[in-house]
Amino acid sequence: MLKISSRGFRIAQLLVLVAGGGALMAYVRTSRNREQSGEDPAVWKRTLPRLLEKIAAAKTVFLYEGLPHPMWESGELSHEKQQKKTRQLHGFDFYIDPITVNATDAKLLFQLCSAQSSYDRYGGVKLCGGYHPDWCLVFGSVEVLLCLGCDEARVYSPDEEIYADFQAPQPRKALKQLGKLLKVYRKNRPLTTYYKR
Repeated sequence: MLKISSRGFRIAQLLVLVAGGGALMAYVRTSRNREQSGEDPAVWKRTLPRLLEKIAAAKTVFLYEGLPHPMWESGELSHEKQQKKTRQLHGFDFYIDPITVNATDAKLLFQLCSAQSSYDRYGGVKLCGGYHPDWCLVFGSVEVLLCLGCDEARVYSPDEEIYADFQAPQPRKALKQLGKLLKVYRKNRPLTTYYKR
């Protein structure tokens, strides 16, 4: 996650405004505020139900596996990026090959990821070394980038997005179950002290 000092942020803001980029700066300001302070309640209330409807209506689900954490596994990340093919989704690195999910696991993923009770409005940055998605779950046109370290989800469709705290019913038990389910599909990411089976 890019961190900018308040002085550096003011200088960047001035440079963009001088260059005539008022709209771009507004986007940067909104994005930065959301990461620091949490998702806007009005955006949350309006956007979450629409994204969940799209997930529920999807016919398929598949996965992209995230690369090692840039802070806690920087050596492994560097090695993996040199040795394996990767792709970027929403600014984050994933291994390039999509992973197919069996029917039983797909049903559970649909159930968890389309339920409103699985999400809580994003409350702001966690002290975990920065948001880093371990998995991207693709439900039709919706991508759920899930970080199992800080229990956060970023949910994207072609025309809207939200940040959320992922709090499935009976949070710790459900998240543990989801983490175990997804790790069965681990194909490329090396096991480390930070990322265990």
